[in-house]
Amino acid sequence: MEQQELEAVLGQYQTPAYVFDLDALTGRVKQISACLGRAGIGLCYAMKANPFLVSALAPLVGRFEVCSPGEFRICEREGLPMERLVISGVHKGLADTRRMVQEYQGKGIFTIESMQQRDLLAACAKEAGATLRALVRISSGNQFGVDYGLAKEIFRKREEVPQLSLAGIQFYSGTQKKSLALMEKELQMLDGFCREVQEELGLQIPEIEYGPGFYVPYFQTDAEEDFEVLLEGFLALARRMEFSGKMTLELGRFLAAGCGSFLTSIVDRKENGGQVYGIVDGGIHHLNYFG
Repeated sequence: MEQQELEAVLGQYQTPAYVFDLDALTGRVKQISACLGRAGIGLCYAMKANPFLVSALAPLVGRFEVCSPGEFRICEREGLPMERLVISGVHKGLADTRRMVQEYQGKGIFTIESMQQRDLLAACAKEAGATLRALVRISSGNQFGVDYGLAKEIFRKREEVPQLSLAGIQFYSGTQKKSLALMEKELQMLDGFCREVQEELGLQIPEIEYGPGFYVPYFQTDAEEDFEVLLEGFLALARRMEFSGKMTLELGRFLAAGCGSFLTSIVDRKENGGQVYGIVDGGIHHLNYFG
């Protein structure tokens, strides 16, 4: 937003405050969608990046990634259809999962992040007399998802849980990544997984939902991004894959960061040992990600 627009906002609201430029958000998402759409790649918004923007993004993206009951309730409040939600997260409680499955009769997509989750989803689906679509999340070496071998085993033993329809795989390894070379390795791994499942099990993976973790600058000292160059580079990598199914990119801050401003007021000024300090009414905890 321009300085004049921000000053106008300050005339109406108290600080600290977040201000979102929805025109900027719409323009950016449309550019990204148009670029990725040339290769048939869809968009999923990881709403943990900014739940405030769900309603504004509803006409602009195909899906929303939801990883907590609170986020799910926000989607309900905003009237998002269950069919557009990907229910993710390493912890899926019985009560919340049962309600989602029973109330919405198996609509939506659920991630499988452990064998216990697989069995929980199957049990809730059986109880509701529904069939659930599921993505098997492959771990990048952390607590999220299942490892490569177990992911393949879940596809091998898919007939054990007929209540689950395995719709594809999900992979996300981190955020603020600047290296296309790292993304290339990840895409090669996912491509190899799909090829092995095809060769060993005679099963074609229908979809890859991939979180590239594209970098965005936040501070004046950060290097500027050229997101068109980044997206073109990513498209070139995606087009080299043997995988012929649907690809969806899960993006969070890459969509949301550019439309937000954080406004604070200087409430005190002092000088200690020759260093001038401005004390503001919004803390650094509003800006830093400590995860």
